[in-house]
Amino acid sequence: MQARTLLLGLLVVASFLAVAAVEKAEPSRLIEFGPGQRQWMAQSDVDALVQAGMRKNFIDVTDSPVVVKAAGLSTPIPSGPTHQVINTNPSQQRN
Repeated sequence: MQARTLLLGLLVVASFLAVAAVEKAEPSRLIEFGPGQRQWMAQSDVDALVQAGMRKNFIDVTDSPVVVKAAGLSTPIPSGPTHQVINTNPSQQRN
């Protein structure tokens, strides 16, 4: 019973330490320096770039949606509307 209590206590302490470590972790930002040139950086590193006057040399794309180019349409776009004839004759319907 004492071993279970000790184990439970250790788990509680470990949980608090893990939460504290996550809260202290500095947020990372995805910075783009040019087409296809992206790098994850700490917020303090991004702030240092801004203070150094390099704000025009990069863009923060962390919260931007990822743009994926379409490979092309596999189905051509119709030139006009089309319709399907519905057979209402019960003797010619398929089962």
